[in-house]
Amino acid sequence: RRLRASGWDEGLPTAWQFVHIDVREAPDDVKSNIPAALGARLVHLGLGKFPLEYDHYAKKLTSNAAIHPGLGGWLPAADSSQSPPYTGAGQRRAVGRTVAAAELKAIGDLLDSVTRTMSTGDADEELKRLAAHLDADVTVGASNGLAFVVNSLGGGAGSGSFLDVIQLLRSQSGSSVWLARPYAVLYAPDVFANLGSSLGLAGRAAFLQMLIWAFLAGFAE
Repeated sequence: RRLRASGWDEGLPTAWQFVHIDVREAPDDVKSNIPAALGARLVHLGLGKFPLEYDHYAKKLTSNAAIHPGLGGWLPAADSSQSPPYTGAGQRRAVGRTVAAAELKAIGDLLDSVTRTMSTGDADEELKRLAAHLDADVTVGASNGLAFVVNSLGGGAGSGSFLDVIQLLRSQSGSSVWLARPYAVLYAPDVFANLGSSLGLAGRAAFLQMLIWAFLAGFAE
């Protein structure tokens, strides 16, 4: 809206890429005043696929014996008690993380593709035109990007997978320092009318894991 109001008529810059990662196969319905202006620029990756049940993802994850020590204590049993992931994680953080961990390659491939798209010479030139249009004093280039991970701690898919997504971004950073230091924008459950103001077990567990992960990754400051 601000771009249109300024008279910019080239649409959203190619260097601005938006990815929606969820356990649910289909994207959430757009309701009320939620903006849908991103259109085709928003890429949705639904990790759960119909008709696959939860046990498919759990067995896929446990088939790698090398990661078994990291699964102990939190991986839900591969049985029929879990809801089908293609309908969502059912506000179960462990289910969300199981599906995301089993599909890390799909997530990584998409993030790599999007990063390449936004880092081309044409994308830089478009940003320079936009900066000039807005009379903004900025330096455009692959070393000056920003990555944001916007996530809710109120459910299962986001709270279970956002740290893995951040780690994937960091692993793909290469010479792009900005990918190694993404910004996380985390929403507590109180942004959802039906979840109340409590952080909840999933939110508290995600927050604690984030603090431990940040310390181990050297982000203690």
